[in-house]
Amino acid sequence: MQIEEMEVKTGSNTKKLVFVGEFHIYNNNESNEARKLLDKHKFDYGFFESPNIREPTRTLFNLFFKYSQILTRRNQKTLGELAKESGMTIFGLEGKLPIKTEIGLSFFVLFFFFAPMFIFVEGVSKGLFSFIWRFVVILLIYTVGFNWAIQNNFDDNDELVKFLPVNKVNRDEIMSLTLMKYIKEKDFKKALVVVGSSHLSNILERLKAEYNNKK
Repeated sequence: MQIEEMEVKTGSNTKKLVFVGEFHIYNNNESNEARKLLDKHKFDYGFFESPNIREPTRTLFNLFFKYSQILTRRNQKTLGELAKESGMTIFGLEGKLPIKTEIGLSFFVLFFFFAPMFIFVEGVSKGLFSFIWRFVVILLIYTVGFNWAIQNNFDDNDELVKFLPVNKVNRDEIMSLTLMKYIKEKDFKKALVVVGSSHLSNILERLKAEYNNKK
């Protein structure tokens, strides 16, 4: 979890933004760090990545999300969940994802979530031993893969991210513009901004360029 702070001036007002770049699934230490962050600051608002995904893509994505939590043992409460429990007013930084993006996301989830299921079924048809070793091998691959992604900050690896079925550059632009709109329109002294770690650097660069040019 990466934390950055930034102050921007809008007219005669100075507003403070606390940015958090996350991997979206939390272990115990990260969840505790999130609690400390909320205890340390008194946020007026929260601005979260949270794209509005339609059904059934949302259902598939939630299944994959739970699946990855189980495999990585990162099933603690996230900053978003804790912020909602605290009663913080939260606004989304994205509207509805384009249909094309949702289709790509659905196929991505279907492949990585359901493909092993078909392999398991095939293993069952060939006997218990075949099923067990296939299950163990696939489980190891997924567990090692997810944890490798977390340890090596997969989200910041542009060479890998560019192959995912989401338009990262476009989403960065949307979130940056929406955040600047909120900064202008919302009356606050301090706000929490939470996005995936792959988006954080681009959003920060866009905001710094926008507000530095206005000085």
